[in-house]
Amino acid sequence: MVFRSLLWLAREVEKAAQEEQANDREAILAQIRHHMAQLEAGEIDEETYERLEDELLDRLDRINDDS
Repeated sequence: MVFRSLLWLAREVEKAAQEEQANDREAILAQIRHHMAQLEAGEIDEETYERLEDELLDRLDRINDDS
């Protein structure tokens, strides 16, 4: 019984971690889209966009490496 409870708990923790990573990925992709819109609207320049995009893609890589 204790083993089943621990197994269930481990699965729930893993599920929560995966959901959090998926949410983080979506948030990062939304930020990239936002910055792209800013670039297209002339609110930021190409250099700023590339810097922001690089930072966000680095974060995305770290999330993917952790999964």
